[in-house]
Amino acid sequence: MNNNPYINPYVNTYTQQPMNNMQQINNYDDYLKYLEKEKERVEKSKEQYMSRYQQPTVINQTFQSSPNGVAGLKHINSIEDVEKELTVVETAFVTNDYTQLFIKNAKGEIRTFDMFEVIPKDEKDEIIEQLRSENNKLKGMIKNESTNATNDEECDTTIDKPTKTKTTSKVSVSRAGKTKSK
Repeated sequence: MNNNPYINPYVNTYTQQPMNNMQQINNYDDYLKYLEKEKERVEKSKEQYMSRYQQPTVINQTFQSSPNGVAGLKHINSIEDVEKELTVVETAFVTNDYTQLFIKNAKGEIRTFDMFEVIPKDEKDEIIEQLRSENNKLKGMIKNESTNATNDEECDTTIDKPTKTKTTSKVSVSRAGKTKSK
């Protein structure tokens, strides 16, 4: 028997036995066919050997036992959920409707923030905003002028209730065109 430890004697690796006598080869073309078949047989044996005895691939996997300082954003229903949650690093919590943000650190301290959506304004929105502010300034100037306010005072841009007109007793309140006759 063979003493090679890599060859398994119980496995027949040869699918076709090589030709040992040259009497079967009659011409040059038969010899080329024979060589091609031998080449295919050797390649097939090599592939079988490599698939059986292939070295396992090395897996390099590291496990982190301590937190890395970055925690994900967690969705919650209320601040009670934040209080119940155990955090090792600063962790951000947001309500499901995205109106409040809570940040809890490892000590258990919670910071609360109100959130609102910032909608980008296009050119038309900016023009409308500018015209509104100019309109409010003019209203304030008119109001200050009507009350004889000085320029040092701030303009009040709030819209007041309609002013009531005062009537004096000397002015008659009769309607022209409709006279009563007795």
